[in-house]
Amino acid sequence: MSLRSLLPHTPWGDKVFHYYRFLRAFRRWPNQQLYNDMLLRLRFSPETDYSLRRQITDKEFVKDYIREKVGAEFNIPTIAVLRSLDEARAYAYPDRCVIKSTHAWGHVIFRRNGEPIDMKKIERWFATDHYRRTRDRSYYGLKPKIIVEPFVFDLDPPPDYKIFCWRGEPRMILVVLDRFERPREANYDTNWARLPFSVSNPQYEHDVPKPQTLDLMLDLARKLSADFPFLRVDLYSDDKHVLVGELTGFPNNGINFFIPPEGEVIASRILFGRSPIGSN
Repeated sequence: MSLRSLLPHTPWGDKVFHYYRFLRAFRRWPNQQLYNDMLLRLRFSPETDYSLRRQITDKEFVKDYIREKVGAEFNIPTIAVLRSLDEARAYAYPDRCVIKSTHAWGHVIFRRNGEPIDMKKIERWFATDHYRRTRDRSYYGLKPKIIVEPFVFDLDPPPDYKIFCWRGEPRMILVVLDRFERPREANYDTNWARLPFSVSNPQYEHDVPKPQTLDLMLDLARKLSADFPFLRVDLYSDDKHVLVGELTGFPNNGINFFIPPEGEVIASRILFGRSPIGSN
């Protein structure tokens, strides 16, 4: 029996679980001013249990937050929200659409040309309690739903710009390319200078052109992250328009392996400067 199933589903049980994950992954105690240490500390700050954190984690309700903060025009359009397995089975899905669960990450189906939909997969999604699987309290109590959206800018998939914000200020940008087939990445500072590391994915072999909408993207990230000590704002751009994908509190569920490992020191200095975690 795994530690995850043995520990009680309480804040205390979740804390023990995540400290154990950290120790097993990094073979050290989380007592440094580094990126992964910061995520672990923030995971147990009071704001993690706030209803606002859960709102932005739900892929349906995050769109209300985006609309209030920056405007509805930055939301990916919603074709349908299916609130039960019966609705999901009966729904006439468009021939070209993206199907996702609202209550978990990593659940996605791309329907490109009317091909059959894997309903067994969707059944598993409805049966998934992502909080129990990950012990991420941001997902605690989220109801299983399916959201149907168009392809962003009709691209398959578009470049994914992930802006890391600390105390409401954008600090670092991760660009993920070919995310679902052969993911590679490039990291930049906010002046679009390339950074010498990647996080979990191989480095992209070439430089990514600076997006023409970078200033708008940074402004959106600044406004959307203002209510949180740390937030990753995930955006899409076609160099004319910008859409918000997700707002992420704990990338990779708090375990991020930098390539090379020294990259974590560089990223931590860029993100947090010299300010100790939790200081004013």
